[in-house]
Parts: sequence; C-alpha cells; structure tokens
Amino acid sequence: MLQPPTPPTSSDPKDWREYLGSVSRYHFVVSLAVLSLLIGALWAMSPMGFARAGNIDERINAALVPIKAKQEEVEGVIHRIDDLQKRDSLRLAVSLGNSVSADIRLIVAKRCQERDPGERERLWREIEKRQDEYKIYREQSYPLPSCAEL
Repeated sequence: MLQPPTPPTSSDPKDWREYLGSVSRYHFVVSLAVLSLLIGALWAMSPMGFARAGNIDERINAALVPIKAKQEEVEGVIHRIDDLQKRDSLRLAVSLGNSVSADIRLIVAKRCQERDPGERERLWREIEKRQDEYKIYREQSYPLPSCAEL
C-alpha cells in the first residue's frame, strides 16, 4: 500500500527538499488514482459505458425484431412449400393409380383371351404385382373387372 511520506526530523534543507518531492509524488499518485476512478465512473454512466439491465433487454429486443420477421417469412415459405408438396404428392398418387389401373385392365383383357394355362398364370402374377402397386397409390385394391365387363 502507498504510505504517505513522513516529515524529516532534522532541519537540513536537503532532507526537506526530498520530503517535499516525495509529498508531490504522493499527491500526484493519489490524484491520478482519484482521477482514474472518476473517469471510470463517468464512463460507466455514459451510453457507451456499462450496460444497464433494462437497456440490455431493449437492445436485445430491438436486434431480434428483424430476425423474428425473417423467421416468420421463412416459416410462411416452408408452409407454402409443404402445401404444394402435399398437393403434388396427391396428384402424383392419383395419376400413378390411374396408370396402374389401366395396366391392370389391359393385363386382365390379355388374360381373358389367353388359352395357355402357363401364360394365364404368368399374367395372374403380373396382375397381383400391379394390384400391390395400386394399393400403394390408392390404399385399396383395384376392383378387377370380369372378362364379360371388358
């Protein structure tokens, strides 16, 4: 710790000059310390100084406003994309279901005209395979037409 200088016990002018020099240095150091503390306190209270809790909340909220707006915009775009994807998936499933049902009708017609039992069995396996595809797209079996309906 900084100790204040003690006055000399002698009356020698040289001792007194040293004493006054050390007093000046002591006052200078103490003044510098007080001035530093004062400048620090003033800086802390300035707008560029230490943050106050209410001030921090305001700054954070102000910074988050454009981010939240962008987030809402992006979420809206995501919802629109999801809706379009669901709509397109449904259209694709309907289209593929229609294509498979047309294939099934063709294969059933070929099977009705076929006389070879081995070929009729192969066509039946093909019909079952197409039925499985149709179930994937329409979630139900395709009602097979009879030979008389074709």
